[in-house]
Amino acid sequence: NGEIEVVFPENYVLPVRAPLSEGPLLKHDVYVGRFSKVRKRIIKPSVWGNPYPVGKIGRNKCLGLFALQLKRSAQLLNKLPALSGKRLRCHCKRKEACHADLIMRQCRKGIARRAAVVDITIAPPPRVADSDNKGSTERGASYLFGDCDNNRCH
Repeated sequence: NGEIEVVFPENYVLPVRAPLSEGPLLKHDVYVGRFSKVRKRIIKPSVWGNPYPVGKIGRNKCLGLFALQLKRSAQLLNKLPALSGKRLRCHCKRKEACHADLIMRQCRKGIARRAAVVDITIAPPPRVADSDNKGSTERGASYLFGDCDNNRCH
C-alpha cells in the first residue's frame, strides 16, 4: 500500500507533549520546533520542526501539510522509535492543536500495527470427531485455511 514500515520495540513508551511554557527542557525532552529563544537560551532547530508556519498559512493548513510530510518521510518515520518515553516540547499551548500531536498519533499507529502482528497467534488445529475412527483426531493446517472438502482434509 506504499506505507513505510517502521519497527517499534515491544517496550516502546508513547511520547507525550508538553508546552515549553511549562518549564525548562530536561534531558528526556525532545524539542520539536524550528528554532527558539526561551529564557535567553537558544534552542537549535529540530528535525521534528514543522516547516509550515502557523502565522502565515493558518493552523489547519499547517498541520495538514505537516501530516503529509510526516507520512511520506522515511527519515522522520524511522526516527519515531527513538521518541520512546520522551516529552515532545513545543511552543503551542496545551489546548491548541499541534504538530507534536501528529507525531504522537503516528507513534500510536506504529504501536497498533506492531501489536496486531505480535498478538497474532496460530491456534492448534481443532479437535473433531472422526466418524471412521470413532475417536478424536487433529486436522492439519489445510483445515484452518479452508482447503478441506466435506470435512475431510487432503
